[in-house]
Amino acid sequence: MKRQLALLLILGALFTFLGGFGAFWRFCTLMASEYYLLQGEQSLDPGLAQEALKQSIALNAHSARAHLSLARAYYQGRWYTGAVVEGQKAFALADDPHQKSEVIAMVGLAHQGAQQTALAIDAFKLAIELDSQNLQAQAQLQQLQLKDSLSSPP
Repeated sequence: MKRQLALLLILGALFTFLGGFGAFWRFCTLMASEYYLLQGEQSLDPGLAQEALKQSIALNAHSARAHLSLARAYYQGRWYTGAVVEGQKAFALADDPHQKSEVIAMVGLAHQGAQQTALAIDAFKLAIELDSQNLQAQAQLQQLQLKDSLSSPP
């Protein structure tokens, strides 16, 4: 009985230590991910920003903010397809309608940059549907609709 109790205590201590180490490792990984995220968001060079944000995502693939920031960096670097793909990942990971609206407006900008007007209009409409206060989406939608109406024959 004493031997079994001693074995249980040893196993409990071992699992507590390993669980504590696991929590410490997760904390360190998240902090490193946050470091790269901030480095990428603050970089003025789209290439450096993209590399830092990719590092952040490698450490924390479930961060909607990191995917959105990478989509913005791709957009700034004029890689619109990459911006759409990362924006779609961020949209799937986003928690609330306001955040989803911000993300889908970014996707709309990428479609607009790629001259995909119909897709951009749909994205901006969805962004406004998710958050009626999204002024960026409203302005972009009005601009595209105006441009579309001017280019259409009467």
